[in-house]
Amino acid sequence: MLTFNVSNLPKKLANGMKTLAEYFDFAIAENGIAVTANEGSELITDFDGEKLNVVYPSEVAFYRAIGNTLQAGKAVKTIEKPHFDMCGAMYDLSRNGVLNMAYTKQFIAKLALLGMNTYLMYMEDVYELEGEPYFGYMRGRYSTGELREIDDFAYSLGIEVIPCVQTLAHMNQFLRHANISAKYKDIDDILEVGNPDVCDLVERIIRTLKNTFRTNRIHVGMDEAYNVGRGRYLDKNGYQTRKQVLVRHLEFLDELSKKYDVDMMMWDDMFYHYADADLHDARPERMGVVFWNYYDEVQSWYEEKLAKRMVDDPNVVFAGGAWRWGSDVPCHRKTVVTTDCALKACLKMNVRNVFTTLWGDDGSEAPAETGMLGTVMFAEYNYQPEYNSAAFEQKLAFITGLTYEEWML
Repeated sequence: MLTFNVSNLPKKLANGMKTLAEYFDFAIAENGIAVTANEGSELITDFDGEKLNVVYPSEVAFYRAIGNTLQAGKAVKTIEKPHFDMCGAMYDLSRNGVLNMAYTKQFIAKLALLGMNTYLMYMEDVYELEGEPYFGYMRGRYSTGELREIDDFAYSLGIEVIPCVQTLAHMNQFLRHANISAKYKDIDDILEVGNPDVCDLVERIIRTLKNTFRTNRIHVGMDEAYNVGRGRYLDKNGYQTRKQVLVRHLEFLDELSKKYDVDMMMWDDMFYHYADADLHDARPERMGVVFWNYYDEVQSWYEEKLAKRMVDDPNVVFAGGAWRWGSDVPCHRKTVVTTDCALKACLKMNVRNVFTTLWGDDGSEAPAETGMLGTVMFAEYNYQPEYNSAAFEQKLAFITGLTYEEWML
């Protein structure tokens, strides 16, 4: 076990190492390996067996250097430079799979050792919301205090926590209660756009998240609202195209983004697949586009779709997937193939923001840890000068304790 002397480090980095020592096999002591750190444009891990010098472009990159040293266990020198401004993982907490606090912190600690700077929390209704006792009722919802504790923990390691919620569809668990449905529902699992009660609900969601997390970014969902405007909204307002209804909701969210000074991002599928129009003539300035796909296995396909979206939003975010959903057995082959194609396309197209999704569709049946394979792969695509599968497999074994072959079994 390696022992480090952190007395020469800035206080925040020293405290971060002390935190990580609680999760990984190393110690902090005065007689340990002297660690020095300086800021720079590249991540340089330089360990000669007696002292460790790190040059780091960001706080979380420094912790990756610690991981590189622990992984080697001996003298090592590596030079890496992150390709992406944002590289993270989004955990689905809404499908009977709310992570407990202990595992959440363990997961965030692993993100730090990988050098990933973002943890996204997908929460449809599993967080405390003032005035809504049925919000996440009996579903393991996080209290506001727990969310702040998670945010504090991640911040201590240089990681931004971004809440990912829903402000239009995917509200089936909340809307299953008759009194709630009568108040907020349009049709299916979709909120009624323009309904004053819905506007109040969505504003309380934004205000709560703004007051809970440090980040200035909120993911507002809006995906897969296939029948938006086809239920109670239609009865009240008459027929309108999907795009008309979606734009009305976007304009309302834009008002909230200005009122609460937050930047928003949304899944883009409703505009690109179902609204019969691109987003460029409707996207508010503070609403970012998130292109999600983890199905296709041809790089040129991703390049084509990304190019189309970059016309509408040059800062488009790409969301891939670590296939732990749909079964109690994860599909790692699909993760590897789609991630390889998609991230090669992102690098070629100079996409600056990416994250992997760890969905839990149909009851979050696969163990939480099964999402780590895809998470590690995203990290390695970010830092390796040119992606190398052998280096990925070595990092995977270090972070998880299982070889690539064992993962595939």
